Amino acid sequence: MNFLPPAKSSEQGENWATSKTIGSQKPFVLVFGKDQESRLLFKCTLEIWDFDTAEAGTIEESIWIAEKRSPDLVLMDTELIFSNSLSEMRQMRDCSGLLRMAPFILLSGHAQKSFRRLAFIAGATDFIKKPVDFKLLETILKTRLTDAGQKNNLRGFQ
Repeated sequence: MNFLPPAKSSEQGENWATSKTIGSQKPFVLVFGKDQESRLLFKCTLEIWDFDTAEAGTIEESIWIAEKRSPDLVLMDTELIFSNSLSEMRQMRDCSGLLRMAPFILLSGHAQKSFRRLAFIAGATDFIKKPVDFKLLETILKTRLTDAGQKNNLRGFQ
């Protein structure tokens, strides 16, 4: 399914989808979530860790970015209504073949085992409860990107 480039909202600014350098060896992570401040926090953290990133606040934006740039991994900040986030993850995977195989790391304030189980059934690769333990996030990113063939691209990521 092809989407036209999404209209940029005033709160997204001009850098809402940082362009990936041709031949870049950095792993590319798509940061998805409704909350702009949370997206920015994770995007900045990942960039400090030497990842190439883009952020999306809607399904349409995420699919458009995926079709243009093929993420190695999706970091998804879930909503308060957890079922909405699971539905969005399924929709992102169904609408873009490039997202079908990408690891999805879900970040959620829902710590109950039942929510974790639902996330894995819906297609999540990993689940991290909030507040996020950044050492755990770092470990999971290294593991998932190594599993996805990005081991040699983690040169600045310690």
